[in-house]
Amino acid sequence: MITLPQEVNLINVSEFKQAVQSLSDQACNPIYVDCSQLKMIDSAGLGSFVLCQKQLKKQGGELRLANV
Repeated sequence: MITLPQEVNLINVSEFKQAVQSLSDQACNPIYVDCSQLKMIDSAGLGSFVLCQKQLKKQGGELRLANV
């Protein structure tokens, strides 16, 4: 599970992508994203969610949001 910080934005979105890639490499499926701390997400953060979901889906995986 990936626990998001209070903000996901252009500055830290690469950390989210790296965490998803790391779990994907470990064959975790589905990958859960804990949004309980999330207060703000910008367009870069939202775009990364969509991009990661598309990439995982091609590999038979899935990204699931929790505590939204």
